[in-house]
Amino acid sequence: MTVHHARNDSILFALFQTVQILLVHGADPNAKDVHHVGGLVWAAGRGHEDVVGLMLDAHAKVDQADKYGTTALEWAARRGHRDIVRRLLDAGASVDAVGMYSWTPLLVATKCVTIHRQGGKHEI
Repeated sequence: MTVHHARNDSILFALFQTVQILLVHGADPNAKDVHHVGGLVWAAGRGHEDVVGLMLDAHAKVDQADKYGTTALEWAARRGHRDIVRRLLDAGASVDAVGMYSWTPLLVATKCVTIHRQGGKHEI
């Protein structure tokens, strides 16, 4: 394991612990920041599956969107985070929620699969 990798793991663990402590002490899992982004959307878009799990366990609204209407499911699909996509779908996330560019998570997933098959990046 490289020093960079170990430091990154430590930071991610600290993030998980911080979110866990905040939720245990009554933080609102549906609160949004000044950019109108909730914790579930932020975590899903960045691939933080454990944090997504904490947020869902704390009853975060699975279809809450950012200021562009983009949901956690669309961000996870856009970034190729398959396990998070599955987890959000299991939690009842809508594949038809209209987000950025008037795209739905289903459309984003379809485009990502096509790009992946062509050898490109997952992100659109």
